[in-house]
Amino acid sequence: PFKSLDNVTSLSTIDYKVNNMRQEVKTAIILAAGPETISYNDPKPRCLILLNGVSLLEHKIRILKSCGIEKIVVVVGGKGTCWHEDTYDEIRQIHDSIIINYENLKTKNATSLFLALDSIERQPTLIMDGDIVLRETQVISLLNCRYKNALLSREAISPSEFGTKIRFDNDKIIDIGLDFSSEDFPWFIWSGIMKIGNNVFNNLKLEAKKDSSKTKYVGEILKSIIKKNKIHNLDMGKLDAISSPIFGGSHATIKRLEIIRKEADDDGRKKVIEEVNWLRSLPVDVRKHFPTVNNYDLDSKPVFFEMPYYKYPSFRKALLSGELKNSEALSILKNISDFMFDSVFTKRLRKAPANYIKTIHLNKIWKRLEITKQKSEIFKDIFEADTVIINGIESENIYELLNYIENKPGLLEILNPPKLCMVHGDLHFDNVIVDIKSQDFILLDPRGLDNYWFTYDLGKIWHSFYGFYDFLHQGMFDLDFKVKDGTVNANLVMSKTPALKQYKMLHREFPKTLEKHNLLKEDPHWMLRTLFSNASHFCSVMPFHLKNDGKEHNAIAMYLMGLKLLTEFIDIYENKFEMEEFFPQD
Repeated sequence: PFKSLDNVTSLSTIDYKVNNMRQEVKTAIILAAGPETISYNDPKPRCLILLNGVSLLEHKIRILKSCGIEKIVVVVGGKGTCWHEDTYDEIRQIHDSIIINYENLKTKNATSLFLALDSIERQPTLIMDGDIVLRETQVISLLNCRYKNALLSREAISPSEFGTKIRFDNDKIIDIGLDFSSEDFPWFIWSGIMKIGNNVFNNLKLEAKKDSSKTKYVGEILKSIIKKNKIHNLDMGKLDAISSPIFGGSHATIKRLEIIRKEADDDGRKKVIEEVNWLRSLPVDVRKHFPTVNNYDLDSKPVFFEMPYYKYPSFRKALLSGELKNSEALSILKNISDFMFDSVFTKRLRKAPANYIKTIHLNKIWKRLEITKQKSEIFKDIFEADTVIINGIESENIYELLNYIENKPGLLEILNPPKLCMVHGDLHFDNVIVDIKSQDFILLDPRGLDNYWFTYDLGKIWHSFYGFYDFLHQGMFDLDFKVKDGTVNANLVMSKTPALKQYKMLHREFPKTLEKHNLLKEDPHWMLRTLFSNASHFCSVMPFHLKNDGKEHNAIAMYLMGLKLLTEFIDIYENKFEMEEFFPQD
């Protein structure tokens, strides 16, 4: 069946294809070598200006990592009152991949750009100034736009406004530079961030190298680039105008709509069909916190459905970027759990089968372990090791731990839930978008199945703040490991950012907010089931994080965390800890 909204005209559509970005961008350059200080009383470089207690540089890096950027090169200055060893130490605590422009006092940022481009292989890359306030929507817009080469700009307020000026025709830039004739006004001002593809990468590097006087800005060398390559403009004003009302004639109101289309084929087809059917079948009191299905076609190839574009950050990104106070973060998570316990977990209750744990968790882990081993040579050695030492604590390996659980009838009986109910099925922090001001939320990407117990969803929440899945997913960790003589020795440490303290706060305080719910009172083993679900999620997620880069640090970090949590779970079971006391301290 195909449904359409006959009364809505879609002026703009964002195509979202599962696992298929238009152009994969994994590298970013931050140009921060300017000698300007924050102020007369604060002789630090401008990239260290604090924004809500977080420097502009750290704020940028958090956003870039949350958007999937893996390699970030920061160009800093070598001379000037703001550049010295103390400054470098402060910056290295934020990010350790830096290049020093020792000629920064007499050169412009085109020289810094050349140093950065010369240090990396040709590839699609984001380039940005170090002293701008970066917004996540800007990065997402550039990453998802259909152009290989694009920059962001805004309409100039007056002819006297300083900045790199831009004129374009049908989004294609036709002129760029610092000095335009006032007769050409109006024009746009470059925002200081752009995306380039492989061809422009080479040409930018060449033009920057040609600048023998080393006195040009990036905007000036782009003037030569646009003669050879198409570079397009994205209007920041239009990005900000999403869903803003436009008033028409006859007392009519027209709204500019952004629509997300989710489509999939082959492996993802079944999941999309289940998600659409589940969303359309939701009870009335549940629908308000899930996406609205507008258009859909489950017979097409690929299958797809469309939903409104919600102009809010994910809970993960709001946390990692420092946008949330502790009280706000805890309140939002409490609102989510209250809704789930009051309106979702109480729906479609039925008896659980006796083989629930083996079917839902254990069999999935065994299957994913085999897939991982087939796809990665590194994991063959890791899985075959007799002993794993993580941060100095020794553990048995995964096969021994799974065999232990499968051969403990008493433990399996405890883990098997009393009932099944409606759940979200993938309730980690990146699948929740939040309106920070109102503390409202939308729960994205539900699994579309009702064959779990509520501790499956709680396990996903623990997955985020107890297993630090968000940090591991975004590469915000340090990992050292080696496999020798049947032993894996590894050190896994999360990046020490303000967000880490906030995640630990949620782990400490959130469980206390759950005590009022009747489902927990009726299930004395809810915490043990939650901890097992958390560990199970980690132990089965590796295939989705393999990169075939010869290192596989993300997938290995996920595995090590799963092993650590599974060992901890078994230790709790064997020592018969009171689950009500399993609330972490500072």
